[in-house]
Amino acid sequence: MDKIFFSLFSVISVCFGSVLSAETSTKFSVGFAYINSESVYDGAGSTSSFMPSIDAQIGKVKIGFEQGVSYQFIDNQRFGISAAISPNFRPYKSSDSAMLSDMNRKTTFDGVIAGSLKIARGSTFKLKLAREITNEFNGSLIDFSFSQFLPIGGQPVIFSLGSKNYDSKRSEYFFGVMPSEVEVNRPAYSPGSVGTTYLSVSTFFNVTSNVSAFANINKNFLPSSIHGSPIVSKNSNTSALLGVSYSF
Repeated sequence: MDKIFFSLFSVISVCFGSVLSAETSTKFSVGFAYINSESVYDGAGSTSSFMPSIDAQIGKVKIGFEQGVSYQFIDNQRFGISAAISPNFRPYKSSDSAMLSDMNRKTTFDGVIAGSLKIARGSTFKLKLAREITNEFNGSLIDFSFSQFLPIGGQPVIFSLGSKNYDSKRSEYFFGVMPSEVEVNRPAYSPGSVGTTYLSVSTFFNVTSNVSAFANINKNFLPSSIHGSPIVSKNSNTSALLGVSYSF
C-alpha cells in the first residue's frame, strides 16, 4: 500500500501540474522533515525517520506528501471550505513488537471535507470530516480544533488544541484487536466510538528568501477505552517534527 501511495501521489501531482499549469497562482516547495514519535503500542519503541516534504499550490489545488490532494472551494478572509483525498499512514508494523505479531495494518486514504473559521485576530476554529475510501475498515473521523497565532519574541508560534473522534470501525482498526487476530495473550477488543485530545505547537522562520525551516511538537492523550486495549500500553504519546523546505 505504501508503494501504491507513492505512485498515486506522483501521478496526481503530474496530472494537476499539467492541467493547471496556466494558473497564475502557482507555488512549489521541496525539502525534507525529520520525525521522531513515541509509540503507544505494547512493546513498540519510538521511531525516527526522514521523509520528503513536497508541497504545491496551483490555483485552488494543493498537493502535499502528508496532506494528499485538496481543492479549496471557498477561501476568504474569514471562512474556508475544502475537499481532499488524504493518506492515513499505517499506525504500526506487525514486526514492531511481539504483541503486534500477525496484525497487519496498511496505508489507507480518506475522503475529507474540511472547514475553517477565523473568529478573531489570530484565532481559528477548524472542523474536518473524514471517511476511509479504500475499503480497508470503512471508518469515519471528526476532528475539530482551535488554534491561536501568537508572535513570541518576534517569532510566529501557533498553539492548537483539538479532539479527534473515531467511530467504532476506525478505533478498532487503529487501537483494537479483531476476532481474526485473537491469540492466547491477545483477546479481541474494540474501543467503540472514542475521542482523543491533542495539543500542538508549531513555528517557522525564513532562513533565506527561498529557504524556510519549520518545527512542530504534538502531544496526544488517549482515553481509558483505548488504553484498555491489550495492544496499547501508554495513555499518551509525543511526536516532534523538524524540517527545511525550498520554495520556488
